[in-house]
Amino acid sequence: MHEAIRNGHEAVLEKLVSADGGLAAVVDGKGFSPLYLAAALGRADMVAVLIGGSPPEDGVKSPAYYVGPHGQTALHAAVLVSEEMTKSLWCWEPMLAKKVDSSGSMFDDDLGEQSMAPVKCFGCQSSLKLARPYKI
Repeated sequence: MHEAIRNGHEAVLEKLVSADGGLAAVVDGKGFSPLYLAAALGRADMVAVLIGGSPPEDGVKSPAYYVGPHGQTALHAAVLVSEEMTKSLWCWEPMLAKKVDSSGSMFDDDLGEQSMAPVKCFGCQSSLKLARPYKI
């Protein structure tokens, strides 16, 4: 999956996901899951394949694992490159905003001063105020 994402082969990624969705949980030697890698590279098309669309049409989430290096998640990576991808990931798994990386950085999901911009997504019940990662 990692090579398909790095080389932009969406059709190959789709085949791998349909053949064995568990491959999405394989972390490479750098600590990147396929989902984290796709988000870090700004590949919204690959993120969509891995998370199965956002929100899932059938209500069943993809088994894609979201981990990245240093305790970061795909949401940490996405917020740096794409608002739309950030929305998709948050709609797919809102708890990603609660994950703290190894430096203590996280997102603010209340009305705290760290908030930079509200992110609202279709099909989701609430909104997330994305923050630059901050230490708690």
